Amino acid sequence: MSKKEIFSIPNILCYIRFLLVFAFSYLYWKGEYEWGAAMIVLGGITDCLDGQIARRCDMITELGKIIDPLADKAMQLAIVIALCSRYSQMIGLFILFIIKEAFQGICCMIGLKKGRRLNGAKWYGKVATAVFYVVTVILIACYELPLWLIHACMLVTFIVFANAFMLYAVTFYRLLKH
Repeated sequence: MSKKEIFSIPNILCYIRFLLVFAFSYLYWKGEYEWGAAMIVLGGITDCLDGQIARRCDMITELGKIIDPLADKAMQLAIVIALCSRYSQMIGLFILFIIKEAFQGICCMIGLKKGRRLNGAKWYGKVATAVFYVVTVILIACYELPLWLIHACMLVTFIVFANAFMLYAVTFYRLLKH
């Protein structure tokens, strides 16, 4: 791997996203919820930028294919853990998140051994991620929401995540079957 690949603009944006995970966690646990939510938004912006730059400027690297989803999952995990500390009902989403990511990771490893791989995130994964970020930013930034709205937000996120999990399961089944 060349220095040019390691320090490509999209990969640098991924490194920044990893730093934003730590910034979010620090700010959240310090009680600076609005600033923590801002770190999530900034992470989402850098995620969109790194993908657009990588595709449009032909800067897609093998390293980027690894660190981009890892940065996403690191932020999502930090957010779910933070929200579990505030809302005990969030444990269901935490469990679903762990099962979904473990399943996808195992399927990717099996696929690589068979010489097959999923070409990037699917639309339903992107929708699930977008819904997750919108809902969690609201839950973090707006600390005193009515309980019914909090439950509704968590339920919507859970349903969208579960749907993405099922669609990815079908996709991986088809990929590994052939």
